[in-house]
Amino acid sequence: MAGHDISGCFLYIKLSSCFSIPCILILVVKPPYIHQNDKQYYFPFSFLPVFSHSRFVAFVAFVVSLVSLVSLVSLVPSYTRAVVLSCCQHVVMSCYIPLTRKPDLFILSFTSIQGETCVRKIPFYLLLTAAFFMIDCSNFIQADNPKIQYFGRFDFSDPGSPAFDWPGVYIRAKFEGTSCKAVLSGKNRYDAFVDGKLITTLTVSSKIDTLEIVSGLEDREHDLLITKRSESNFEVSKFYGFILDNGKRLLEPPAPPERKIEFIGDSHSAGYGNEFTSREAPSEQHDSVYFTSTNTFLAYGSLTARAFGAQYQVNAYSGRGLVRNYANQMPGKELLYYYDKVLISPMNLTGESPSWDFNSWIPHVVVINIGINDFQDPPPFSDSSLYVSKYHSLISTLRSRYPSVKIICLATSVWPTNLMTVLVKDIVNREKESGHNDIWYMEYSSSNTALDWHPSLEDHRGIAEKLVEVVREATGWDVVR
Repeated sequence: MAGHDISGCFLYIKLSSCFSIPCILILVVKPPYIHQNDKQYYFPFSFLPVFSHSRFVAFVAFVVSLVSLVSLVSLVPSYTRAVVLSCCQHVVMSCYIPLTRKPDLFILSFTSIQGETCVRKIPFYLLLTAAFFMIDCSNFIQADNPKIQYFGRFDFSDPGSPAFDWPGVYIRAKFEGTSCKAVLSGKNRYDAFVDGKLITTLTVSSKIDTLEIVSGLEDREHDLLITKRSESNFEVSKFYGFILDNGKRLLEPPAPPERKIEFIGDSHSAGYGNEFTSREAPSEQHDSVYFTSTNTFLAYGSLTARAFGAQYQVNAYSGRGLVRNYANQMPGKELLYYYDKVLISPMNLTGESPSWDFNSWIPHVVVINIGINDFQDPPPFSDSSLYVSKYHSLISTLRSRYPSVKIICLATSVWPTNLMTVLVKDIVNREKESGHNDIWYMEYSSSNTALDWHPSLEDHRGIAEKLVEVVREATGWDVVR
């Protein structure tokens, strides 16, 4: 059992006597977390006996019996494990206790998800009271299961808890059974879809949370999609796995879509506050409103990609520009400071993050929408010549990384200068004059009636509708939905 997260699984605690008296109580504790100093611990069965006047050989026999039990249980269907284990446990304890001298205490070591260790001394009579922790972990599916599909930038340094923080990343799986839970950490919000229908919105705190996605389904195969709605630029999130009904499992998911689109941008691409129906929120509620009302899944990028049945990445960061961030905030940390990295948050906190492998995911189309914050009030604005130079450089870099890529450059009117539309249109024209026929320009307008004068859901649908036509022209793809 060592090294397994058993969040939300059933924990069976049997109370047995040492004289063949049947188990008198079965407690089902749900969820079986151990909390110590705000950490959450596994149950790894890591015991060290401390003897004062007992026989080591007896202990070895006891351990061998325990190993035998574990081996036996692994061969038994999950539905009957609790019963079988209860009987076997009782036999072992009945034989061991009367014939041996007991250790005075055990040292029990718990290993945390964070990799830390917590050691507790447990008197042997208390260990007897609980007998053994009987854990059926068959319904916990770890994050490194090959039947789980990940889309977007994930850090798999620890395959059992992949980390992420770019907006719009999503996870797909196919499961059997009537219910499903997810184990996540890091402050974020997610939409969960089962069989194509929005079932719930999950809100995760910074600590590890086990969240119910759905229950009461028909007992059959189900498709699951979890999408990251919110931005999280100063805290990494992690996914640990799913919890299914006992005896149920993940099934082979459909093959990932062949078409791929990448979106590079700022708050317009991230869907900043797009579900909020007012341009202003009370200052004391602003951060909360921004957190709850941002939905990248309903922003123009995701809408466009889904129209073509394409997988996608949204590599966007609200408030960031190409040369200058909004209101000159955090100079030196413009979008390209983060763009080559797997994670945003470590770059803000420590300045270090794993580099993204651009060979691991090569899009057919890249949509660039960067420049709003460069030229938006208040001044001083970005230097136009430097903006143009960096934009051309970005285009060249994309071509070198993504052979045969189609590039679509978006622009919109930005008060008070309107320089973005003028400059981006000229950039595209110059690229075409240089002999490049792989680039398109699209200008859009929006009512900006959502939070902080950002595009609303209706605006995003309008942008996506227009962008779909440009993508179709560039690729020849047919719309699938």
